[in-house]
Amino acid sequence: NSLNISKSKLENILKKLEDKKIIIFKKFKNAYSLYSGSDINLDELSELNKTKIKNDYEIILSQLPALQPIIAKRHFFETGTQRIFQRFCLVLSNVKKTVEDIIQLDISNASAGAFVFLCKNTEDTKKEFESKLNEISKIKFPKAIIIGSSDAYLEFFNYALEIASLKRVKTSVTAIEGDAVAKKELAARLTAYQNLLFNSLFINFEKANWKFNNKKITTQNLSSIASEVSSKVFNLTPKFQNELIVRDKLSTMAVAASYNLIQRILNNSHEKNLGMEGYPAEFGIYLSIIKSNKLHKNVKDEFKFVEPDKSNKELTAIYDEFLKLIKSKDEPTSLNELYALFEKQPFGIKKGLVPILLALFFMTKHGSFALYNADEQGR
Repeated sequence: NSLNISKSKLENILKKLEDKKIIIFKKFKNAYSLYSGSDINLDELSELNKTKIKNDYEIILSQLPALQPIIAKRHFFETGTQRIFQRFCLVLSNVKKTVEDIIQLDISNASAGAFVFLCKNTEDTKKEFESKLNEISKIKFPKAIIIGSSDAYLEFFNYALEIASLKRVKTSVTAIEGDAVAKKELAARLTAYQNLLFNSLFINFEKANWKFNNKKITTQNLSSIASEVSSKVFNLTPKFQNELIVRDKLSTMAVAASYNLIQRILNNSHEKNLGMEGYPAEFGIYLSIIKSNKLHKNVKDEFKFVEPDKSNKELTAIYDEFLKLIKSKDEPTSLNELYALFEKQPFGIKKGLVPILLALFFMTKHGSFALYNADEQGR
């Protein structure tokens, strides 16, 4: 080195400076700095608290930041339907409890599923953990759950433990409020560890080994994994390229356009382009949803709605299920039942599109089907 001092001699000098409280080693920075002077030893307090909570996984995991959901980009490009997967992290101790924890995760209705990263608890050997992991990977959950793990999880786990410990110090040691040096040091450590935690968590998710339905996924990119799983789970999603309407929550303009289009589907089916002139928003929906799928044709000099072509297997599949459900019942079929059919696997059709498809399918059988409007008593 530039000082021409041996490593052992340098370490000895640093230790003497530490003992005399001239310098202090900051673990979160992995560097020494001048000692500013404080009667509060944050290192000792932090270590003491860590021993108390090191096995309290709930407290430790509560420090993890919320990560952005993963978008299945390729699936979106291919089908026109956007699917997102949230990200969660759990400690795998007991298989039964972990399964219950996964089922109870706060997975949004708008999410297609979730990436669930599982950490090994301190009591299990690596072999025991892998055995439990394989057992959970075989379970089919109501939504698409992608199970993952990584050997490097201890890095972010320890950062979360450091943060939990420092927060306990902050709330339990009242003297810190009156010690400006200790207070500043504590805030700096928390900020540093939170940044380290976020980066480590992000990298662990990216480099984890992921499984879906007990099959290892070789694709490395999380978005590609989400697309691969989406294409398996929703393998009969009809292909519609219209971001205005293929979504769960529609804008005010999209709602108006959808309403206008449905009115024309029901009342102007005999006219070319449903009698639309110019380029209103509903005409764009008509072109991308109806005309592109050849659902509105000129048959013997009269425009009418027709069944999906057999070559369009996805649209034919949902159309057949629509007819099957209605014909299987003696009583009227509620819209709620039809919505549930369209939204469930393997179709996964977005709520904004369902009313238009229902109107289209109804018009192909309007001679044998009827619409009923229930009153407040359900009559």
